[in-house]
Amino acid sequence: GVILAGGLHGASKDLPGARRWYLSAAEAGHVAAASNLGRLLQSGEGGEEDHVSAVYWYRKAANRGNKNAAYNLGLLLRDTPDES
Repeated sequence: GVILAGGLHGASKDLPGARRWYLSAAEAGHVAAASNLGRLLQSGEGGEEDHVSAVYWYRKAANRGNKNAAYNLGLLLRDTPDES
């Protein structure tokens, strides 16, 4: 996901592809992937903006100790309080 999201190592930037890889990794329990997926869902990069799903993935990552996810979750809930 990181390679596609950033267009690294000669790969073309592919945010929809990055979403798919992050989702697959997040479903397998990869904490950083869950946080990165939350960011793409929140921002709408690579597809539709989906704050409900962003909250879900941020929460999963935050509950497993990811501080970036906890921070982003707090900001998202602060800015859109009915999206819990």
